[in-house]
Amino acid sequence: MDARCFHFRQTPLIVAAMRGHTASVLALAARGAALDAKDAGGMTALQFAEERAEEESTSPPAFPPPPY
Repeated sequence: MDARCFHFRQTPLIVAAMRGHTASVLALAARGAALDAKDAGGMTALQFAEERAEEESTSPPAFPPPPY
């Protein structure tokens, strides 16, 4: 559950949070994944999730609004 990739030291929970896979994050957390685990850069899954949410809230819409 808390195995890490060798180079970046990321757990499955961190990778799921980075990629925005909410269902996977919830499933891993429910099964006891270490919520305080940090990657090689010192970031936790929560920090990645917060960063992703901030990026998504400030990014332009995927499609332009319809003309009126």
